[in-house]
Parts: sequence; C-alpha cells; structure tokens
Amino acid sequence: MVKLKRALPISFLLSIGLFILTVAVVSAFFVILLKANTDTFNKNLSSIKTEYLELLKRNIKSDVIETQKYIPYLSQKSRSQIEETMKLNCEKALSLSYIVYSSYKAINIKNKKPLNDIILQTLQQITFLDGFGFHGIISNGHLRFGRDAKDEFYLIKPSDTLSNGGFVKLTNGSSNIICYTKRFSPSNSYIASCLFENDLEYLIKTRVAESLANRNISSNKNRYIFINDTSGNVVLIYNSVMLGKNIKLWELAKNKKEEQLMRNVFKKELKAYHSSNGEYINYMWHEPKSRKPSQKISFIIGYKPWRWIIGEGFYEDEMESALLSTRENLKKTFAAIVKKYYLYLFAFFGLMLLFTSALFILINKKLNRVFKNFEIAFRKQKKLNEENYPILELKNIAKYINNSIEKFKEYENEFLEALIYAMESKDPYTKGHSQRVARYASLIAAKLNLNEEEQEELYKAGLLHDIGKIGIPDNILLKPGKLTPNEYRIIQYHPIFSYEIVSKIEQFKPLAEAVRHHHERCDGSGYPDGLTCEQISLKAKILAIADVFDALTSKRRYRDRLSVQDAIAIMKKEPLDKNILSAVEDELSSWCIEESDVEYKMEIIEEVEKIREELFDIDYMTGLKRRKVFIEETNSLIKKKKTFAVFFVDIKNLSIVNHRFSTAMGDKLILYSAIALSEFTKKCSGCSEPSRAYNDAFLFILNLNEKEDCTERCQSITKSIKAFLLKRVKELFERDEEIDNKTKNLIKSHIGFHVFYTVHPDEFKNTEDLIYGCMRKKQMAKKLNRQEAHSL
Repeated sequence: MVKLKRALPISFLLSIGLFILTVAVVSAFFVILLKANTDTFNKNLSSIKTEYLELLKRNIKSDVIETQKYIPYLSQKSRSQIEETMKLNCEKALSLSYIVYSSYKAINIKNKKPLNDIILQTLQQITFLDGFGFHGIISNGHLRFGRDAKDEFYLIKPSDTLSNGGFVKLTNGSSNIICYTKRFSPSNSYIASCLFENDLEYLIKTRVAESLANRNISSNKNRYIFINDTSGNVVLIYNSVMLGKNIKLWELAKNKKEEQLMRNVFKKELKAYHSSNGEYINYMWHEPKSRKPSQKISFIIGYKPWRWIIGEGFYEDEMESALLSTRENLKKTFAAIVKKYYLYLFAFFGLMLLFTSALFILINKKLNRVFKNFEIAFRKQKKLNEENYPILELKNIAKYINNSIEKFKEYENEFLEALIYAMESKDPYTKGHSQRVARYASLIAAKLNLNEEEQEELYKAGLLHDIGKIGIPDNILLKPGKLTPNEYRIIQYHPIFSYEIVSKIEQFKPLAEAVRHHHERCDGSGYPDGLTCEQISLKAKILAIADVFDALTSKRRYRDRLSVQDAIAIMKKEPLDKNILSAVEDELSSWCIEESDVEYKMEIIEEVEKIREELFDIDYMTGLKRRKVFIEETNSLIKKKKTFAVFFVDIKNLSIVNHRFSTAMGDKLILYSAIALSEFTKKCSGCSEPSRAYNDAFLFILNLNEKEDCTERCQSITKSIKAFLLKRVKELFERDEEIDNKTKNLIKSHIGFHVFYTVHPDEFKNTEDLIYGCMRKKQMAKKLNRQEAHSL
C-alpha cells in the first residue's frame, strides 16, 4: 500500500508531462492547417462571391413571386372580413330600427313623419369601417342614404329579389354601391349596410398592403418588399403603407440628385413590370439606416389586376458582410475540429492513466456499493445488519446510521403531528382529528395482522390524509353554514390535493394511494375517482373506516359526538368494507379516544365560532355588512309589521373611473362612498347601518313613523344623502396623498350618486320586492335618461 501511494504520484506526473507535450505539437499543427485553409479561401473569393450573388438573387425572386401569388389570397380574405363587418353592422342597424319603430308606435301625434324617414335620420348618424361604411333603406328597389334626392341609388338588376336580405349591387349611373340587406317588415323595406364599390376596393388594397408591411417588420432591415403603382405612387415602402396618399416615389427624395436617381429607378421598374416573368434591375439606392447610397439589385414583377409594381432587393454590401461571416464560420468549423481532436487526446491520456487508476476504481466501486446500501437503508428507514461489515470503520458507520434511523422516525412523526396540529388549528372542531385517525388506522392494521412496516405507513397516512385541505379556500373550509353544491364539489378536491402533496415526497409515495382514496366507498359513490370495493386498496379501506369512526365520535359545530354504539350502527349502513368493520367492531369501543384528551376548551371554540360568523357577514373591502345581514334585518321588521323604507344608493360612473384611472381608483371610490354613507346613517335618525348590496351599490333601512308623511321624509333623506355623499367623498379624495392633483380633479368630476327608495307596506310587502322595486326604479331612470339624450 505504501509503494502504491508513492507510485501513483510519479506515474501521474509523467503522464501529465507527456500530455502537455502532445497538446503543444498538435496545436502547432492546427495553426498551420488553419492558415493554409484561410489562404485557399481568399484565393477562391471571386467564385464564392459569384455563387453567393446568384443565391441572393434566387432568394429575392422567390420572395417576390410568392408575394405576387399571396396577394389574391389576402385580397379574398380582406373582402370576407369586410363583408362580415357589413353583416354585423346591418344586424345592429336592424335592431336599432326596431327600437325606433317601438318608440314610433308609442308616439300618438298627428302628422307624424313617415317611419322610413325617421329610421333613415337615425341611421345616417352611424358609420363603420373608419367612416367608409354607411347605412340606408332600400324600398321599391331604390336605396336612400342621404338627405338629397341625388343620393338615391337603384338596383342594377331590377329583376333581383331581396327576399330576406343579402348582398346586392346598386347604381345611380355613375357610381356603384355594394350593400348587405336585412328585411324590415314594419315598412316593407330593407335596412342596408353599404360601401361605395371604389371604397371597398380601396379598403381591400389597404389591408393587403398592411399585411405585407407586417411581414416587412419581421424581415431583414435591408431586405423588404416594396410596392409602387404604374403611375409612380408609393403603395408600400419599408413598413409604411402609403396607399391613397398619392405620393410619387421621387417626392420622397431629400434633394434634386436623389429625385433624379429615383425617377431613373422608377423607369427601370416600369420596364420590368411589363415583362411577363419579371426582371432583375441594378441601381443606386440609399440604405434604410445609414441613408448611404449603395449598389442594389432588385427583382421586379407586376400584379396586373391592381397595376402594382412589386419588388425586393439586396445591397451588394450585404454580400461582403455575408462573406466575412462565412470566413468566421470557417474558423469556427476548424475550432470544432480542433476540439474534436483534443477530445481524442484526452481519451488517449485517459488510457495512459488507466493502469495507475485501476486500483483506485476497484476500491471506489466497492465503497460505492457499501455507501449505496447505507443510502437505501437511510431512505427506506430500514436498519442495517452490522455483522455484514467486518471493517471496523464501516461497522461504526452502520451503527451510527441505525441510531439515526431510530431518531429520525421519532422526529418524523413528531414533525408530522406538529404540522397537522398547526393545519387543524384553524378549525377547533377538527383539531386532533388526524392524530386520532392515524391511531385508529394503525390499530386496525394490527388487528388485521399487517406487519409493523404497514402499520407505520397507515399511521403516517392517517396523519397526512387531510393535509390537502390546506388547498381549500378558508371561506369554504371554515364556513359556519351549510355548503352550496359548488362549495361541496370544491371540498371534494382535498383528497387529490393530499395525494399531490404526499406523492411529491419520496419516502411518502407508498402512502399516496391510500390518502387519495380514503373517501372512496364500496358502492362507487365516493370521491374523487368513484372506485368500487374491488378497486379500493386495503390501506384506503382501513383509512376510510378510521376517518368515519372519528368523525362520528367527535363533536362538530352542527351536532354533538355520538356514542360508539350509535357510530357503529351508522357505519354498518354506510358502504364501507363490511369484512374489515366486522373484524374490528368489538375493539372500537376500547380504542375510542375521548375528546377531553385533546387540550382545548369549549368556551374558546364558541368564541372562535362567533368571530368567524361575524367575519363571514362582513364585506372585506368596505367593512360594511353583507346583503345577507340586510335581508335578515328587513325580514325581521316585516314580521313585526313595521313601517320602513329601503334606500338603494348607487355609485354613478364607477365603470368609467375603473376604465380611465384603473380599478385601484375605482376601489377607492367604493371605499370612500362606504365611509361617507356610514357617517351619514350614524347621524340620521331612524337609519340602520348600511350594507353592501352589489359592487357599486349599498342598502340601508329608514324606520318610519306611521303618522308622518313617508313620501316627504324619504324625499328629504334622498336629497340629504346625495348632497352629503358628493361633498364627503370629494373631501376624502382631496385628502388622499397617494393621488396627484390632476387625477383628483378628473375623478371628482365623475363622482355622483343615484338614490332610490321603496316603502313597506305601501309599495311592497316582502324584502325581495322592496329590493327589486329599487332596481326597477334605477332601470327606468336610466332608460329615461337615454331617451332624453336620444331626443336631443
């Protein structure tokens, strides 16, 4: 062993020296080889340039021809989109016409204007497609859409029948209009959404040009599709669409010299346009970024239906850059070759070191096998047989690991119990539930003659079976009242959450299946997977029985604990495993853990429950009571046959504040409104505390004296509320230091309130009708405001 220790360093140093010498020789060889290849590349540069030039020309030709073929598709797509827009706007115009017709019927005056005139007057104010689209009425084959007679168009084919509507073409002899129509039966006419045929073609061309411009954005800055028409007007340059601006190509020039240059370029483009298969042209052009004139080669082809000249080109400077890039790539290729050969050298060096390392590897393998066993033992918490390790040091390590496993098991159970205890502390009624289920499960396992390892697994599974409840929202998990079907469905996810948590921990993976299925039942009625008895594992069945038994024999907020006999009687009726239940039935009585063993007091539970119920009745944002409390108070007054009024306070323009200033500002408006309303009701004689009814509305009760004038009192309160809220909310915004003065002033200009009330028993007899009455008054007020605005 001593000789080996001395030999290893000497052989290692000799190997390192030889390796360094070899690396130096090979490096010199590769430097010479790289220089030779670089010289060869420079000699062949001319032929490389020619080939690369042809490649670039093929690329731009391919792009231009592809664009030429792509235009008809884009054209048809744009036409379809525009037609869909016309259909949608026609539907809206038809709906608006029926609304106007309803109002028209309701007006009972003499000498009313004709219905079509009124509808036409309304539709004239509505445009679409950036003002190109307009609405009109077709009657007896004629379209009216303006105020003058000259605006009348007629169907091109008088024989056309509109039936229930569709696309039609109309003319006045000099212009054509395309319309989408829908039948309007009250006046035996058709509502039409229209475009002038020239405008339709312009919109299609614009959308096609915009699509091509978007493609230019993602392309090479010096390689882009450009389009002119045969008159020299620019349609698309770089990513700018200039269709319809009637700007000539040479009008973009910075000076006279550039102008003449661009005129000459256009002449070449026009000549290439008339070629059937397109042509390459050479010319001087300014690069987009530097504006430096450079030689450019472009391929030009025509799109004859629209008289468009389409082209794409490249600058010869690009070729030089590409060749430089190729040279760099060549260097990288050689570098990769060098790396490869260096790897061979390292492999050779490894072979040289193989002999000196063989002994070390052999020892290392044996030690790895030993330590692998140590690792497995520690991970699976299985004790090692110390007699299998004759070497004293290894035997001491094995002994230390065995002691660690014992302590780890103790610490693990203590940690799990502490974790579950902390989780269950949120709900005093279920505190200690998991510990009791764990104990029952391990006792049942022992009764069924399962081995100690399986008993231990069931104990841990019992501790962890409800850990998934940490993923259930507290407002559902701790809800004082009865759960809704949807809330109960959410509760049913907790076994899945438990499974996901447990299965992520390597040593707890064997417990995961039992944890997931502890709510499954033999008749398939359980959750989350609806398994039947044959599909449920033995451990899950045991866990289910332990869980149900503890639930029945423990106190809950909705019932007292049951006796063991009553609990067993109920369990026999449940679809649990009958064989397991009958095997442990006689033992359950002695196993049952009294709740008094768990250290907490009933008065503490009752106090916690009281606080929790109050929290469920409070709106978190405003601190006001929820609508449920308001309804309970109202029902109580109705039962006592009291006279009172329900006031509905609605925040105006909340959606505008949310949109223009952010939802944070909208939340402040809600909060400040709640504060102001609370202050008002405290000062108001006979007013109850307000409740938050909806996102932007509040409710409160005004107790009335049967002898007083209810209407006068309510109207007085209404005026007072509006004035007080408007003033107070503005004051609160003014004091808010987080908002700048400009924003404050803008928000204050939007602040306002609607106030409505209903009286019991004069107007309505029950709570629902009282609230609905207020809502109805709000809707009627909004409708009246819209009608007044429309008439103006």
